[in-house]
Amino acid sequence: MPGNMHSTTEAGAPSQNQAQGSTSQAAASPVHWLLLGQIVTRVKGIGNRVHSTPTRDSIQLPRDPGNMHDRNAITVLISTGQNLGNINSQLAAILAALMDSAALRLQGKTVGKRGSRWTWMRPDICVQLYGRSGMVTRAELEEAGVVFKDDFKVSSSSDESD
Repeated sequence: MPGNMHSTTEAGAPSQNQAQGSTSQAAASPVHWLLLGQIVTRVKGIGNRVHSTPTRDSIQLPRDPGNMHDRNAITVLISTGQNLGNINSQLAAILAALMDSAALRLQGKTVGKRGSRWTWMRPDICVQLYGRSGMVTRAELEEAGVVFKDDFKVSSSSDESD
């Protein structure tokens, strides 16, 4: 599957004592993140307050467990820090516990045809799901109801399809 071919590594840098051979602490082992695939979804919630959402803008997707409407909420923030809303509650219900346990990371971009009023008010987002090696698999996410769109390309042209 093309969705699980990429990986990244995050390792805690060893302290100076560890680098010099101290045995008081074991060196931090690297954490491997595998790209499980990508999904395309529409922003829900307060997105209609945004009048001009840049297409292909990088987004952050932090958890918002204090959200009074949805304890599984995952917020959509554009690069300026502006809150566009949340991903839909059904998808958030699947992903929230995995994010809370540090088994899953999300990153993405806004997508859609520029100039479309609906897109500007409630942009679609393309979200890449990275799973921590050994903690979550693509098959588990698919079984839980996640529908991957690995063939979706975030185009740089102005004639993207909705």
